[in-house]
Amino acid sequence: MSIYFHESGKLDHSIQPLHAKAHGAWATVIDKYKQLGTEDNVNLKLVLQRNITESTLCYAAELWGIHGGAAASRERLQLENIYHQQLRSICGVKRAVSADILLWELGLLPLQALWWRLTVRFCNKIATLDALSFQRQVLLDNIRDAQKRGMRNYTTSLYKAMTELGLAPPDGCEVVPELGESLIMQAVLVSQPPAWTDIPQCPRTCPSEGAKRCLYLHWLSAHTHATMVDHRAARGRQ
Repeated sequence: MSIYFHESGKLDHSIQPLHAKAHGAWATVIDKYKQLGTEDNVNLKLVLQRNITESTLCYAAELWGIHGGAAASRERLQLENIYHQQLRSICGVKRAVSADILLWELGLLPLQALWWRLTVRFCNKIATLDALSFQRQVLLDNIRDAQKRGMRNYTTSLYKAMTELGLAPPDGCEVVPELGESLIMQAVLVSQPPAWTDIPQCPRTCPSEGAKRCLYLHWLSAHTHATMVDHRAARGRQ
């Protein structure tokens, strides 16, 4: 943990192995689904994907989900692409369908939001540890290095990311601060582009034939996907 905290940003070597593991997890999802021998069931595929692949894509994201330089950002983007590719495969939609639209219709959070939530909860858990706790001392030392010495480390990345969301990072370096999870998550979700803004209705933005239904704003849940729950309606987004 100390190595991650004090790293100046070269975390791509820690994220890169997750690409192969995510593909392996996806193969497990397909295999488990075939073993069940059910008819085409989007809900079941999503449950398997969430419990097997999503956890792989978020493994140790508390340490690298926000932290890291340009190389780490590229690796995170590749993980997001893998995630979107799997969701498109489950729902039978083309690559032309925006990932933002797909996540909106399924009622799913972007990986970036999941990484933020894990990071905030991780920091808050450390903040509640005993003052003599080793983990707490390591993070406090990291905060002091960033605030007093201007070092580029975990705290620097976290506070910079908060600033980019329009939030004021904690001040001072005498204690490990607790972060406002609800406030940060709200800012993260607001920063996501609106799914249906300024998108013309055309074949490139409409769902593919695999979804069996194309009403543009609402394309899932037709005869071969009849078990697909209308997440969008259930969450009161209409």
